[in-house]
Amino acid sequence: TDRGTSSRNDRFPYATVIMVVGKMVVDATSTGALEAATRSRLNGAGYVVADAVEISLIHCEKDRFGWLGNGFSQCFVEVDGVKCRVLDYAPSQALQPHAHDADERFLIGGGRVRLAKWSDVTSLEVGTPPTLEWKKAGDWLEVPAMTPHALFADPDTGVQFHEVVGDFGKRATEFLAPKEGTFVIGADSELRFIPKSVSEAWAGKRVLVTGCSRGLGLSFAYYLVSAGAHVLATCRSPDRAEKLQRCVQYSPVQGGGGSSVLACDVSCEESINSLVSKLGDFAIDMLVNNAGISSPNHPVDPIVSTNSTDLLSVFTTNVVGTVLLTQKLLPHLRRGADRKVCTLSSQLASITNCMGPTAAQGRAGGVACYRISRAASNMAMRALAGELEAEGFTVIPMSPGHAATDMGCSGGRAPSLTPDESVAGMLRVMAGLGRA
Repeated sequence: TDRGTSSRNDRFPYATVIMVVGKMVVDATSTGALEAATRSRLNGAGYVVADAVEISLIHCEKDRFGWLGNGFSQCFVEVDGVKCRVLDYAPSQALQPHAHDADERFLIGGGRVRLAKWSDVTSLEVGTPPTLEWKKAGDWLEVPAMTPHALFADPDTGVQFHEVVGDFGKRATEFLAPKEGTFVIGADSELRFIPKSVSEAWAGKRVLVTGCSRGLGLSFAYYLVSAGAHVLATCRSPDRAEKLQRCVQYSPVQGGGGSSVLACDVSCEESINSLVSKLGDFAIDMLVNNAGISSPNHPVDPIVSTNSTDLLSVFTTNVVGTVLLTQKLLPHLRRGADRKVCTLSSQLASITNCMGPTAAQGRAGGVACYRISRAASNMAMRALAGELEAEGFTVIPMSPGHAATDMGCSGGRAPSLTPDESVAGMLRVMAGLGRA
């Protein structure tokens, strides 16, 4: 657990390490869309992987964090006339801290990977930051024997590399898994530590998140998929949300439930109805109302000159659409085990903190459409909490902080909080929410 308040300890906290001595095991033979995507990446990286070549899914034998969070795919083909073991890590796939009793040397054929190395087990255990280095196509990936290290594939490209087989079968692996959590690479390609309480809270859970094509919604999707959740990620135009599609497409192997991207424009009741109709009797454990908009002149937007068009547009999405979607998903939430609803709000919606020198973001006025809509949304969530309390629902609005999203950076602002950092903090809070 974190024993300090420095930025270092927030990213790489003290983590009591357990050693899982053993080998990587074959979980299954890759099939279907997963196999096709793997074969395409490998061939695109210059390896010749014929249709007849079997591709295996490899995973830590102790089943920590699921295949996407601690595994890879591999096959055996010839490279320059020599039979080699060829590995593929899907975008965002990882291999958690581990060490081998033999030196490793791979040549990267395509994509890129973030290599994290610690000097020894003690360094990992006390929270010393690892050395972090991006390795790309043409680079050698080299790790001396018994050096604790971890691999995190690029969220966009994944990584493909090969090794001469040699005496690979004699290699032993020690997984140096932190008891308190795991490491993940987020939508911003940065490495962060996720406490065990958070990953366990979401593993296997069914979470619907709105507004996932970018910003906070995309970060929610990355972190929840990495934690083993079954994510229903919605956005207005799934066909244009390429990064989101890459994020969720590998999650089915992580617990048998699967994740998907679904179309939903929360400003349109017809679109909301279409989404709900596709869910059938699907149970949802948690709804994250993330989708939201602001006025075109955000963050200026003085109330003395705002107009009805902007007010109605912002209210339709941030209040009306959020309330209607939550209403229509109640039957699905009632089927879920957790019955949680979290609606993103803003410090700008606080009536207490809107005046004087301590006003949120230094703005005692302005930002009219957005802050009024968020205040109204807060009250809507309070009303829902009161009406659903007897059924064991937990309903809360939550401020993500001033994060560097498109909206957060508008007007030339430069927030220091990244979307991934914001979401990591919110998931810690959400993990601790119990049923009322």
